[in-house]
Amino acid sequence: LGLYNFLWDRMRAIRMDLRMQHFFNQEAISMLEQMIRLHIVAMHELCEYSKGEGFSEGFDAHLNIEQMNKTSVELFQMYEDHRRNGVFFSTEQEFRGYYALLKLDKHPGYKVEPSELSLDLAKMSREIRGSPDVLFAREVARACRMGNYIAFFRLARKATYLQACLMHAHFAKVE
Repeated sequence: LGLYNFLWDRMRAIRMDLRMQHFFNQEAISMLEQMIRLHIVAMHELCEYSKGEGFSEGFDAHLNIEQMNKTSVELFQMYEDHRRNGVFFSTEQEFRGYYALLKLDKHPGYKVEPSELSLDLAKMSREIRGSPDVLFAREVARACRMGNYIAFFRLARKATYLQACLMHAHFAKVE
């Protein structure tokens, strides 16, 4: 937990430095993608640490998700800026899918409106909206919205590790 808190602080500082110094190149995109992956793993691996447990500051899921959201927004802006110059990143679909999974229903650690997912989908290009990662997130969202937990857990079995980490926050709803 101490390592995570150190990394969280450093990642936030790096993200701010990238923005302040106007670094929007491929290396900056790669850094933001790695940060998001770490936030996703931390959300799952540290979910049982409450504030004050094991470390003076504890794990704050809300702050983790808030930073993941901010990092995602900056990453998507970089993708869009590069797309205008004819440069496309194969990882964009993956991260749009993660972002859609983050916005499932109302996340226990960070309240978002389910309608936000629909608005985000409308802003995506047809190619990204139809990508396997985003289609998977839409199927998961549909299963959640309909309360179809059998479909939800079948999808969880098909999920990548990071997709399953994002879905894990919603497992408790079936108890």
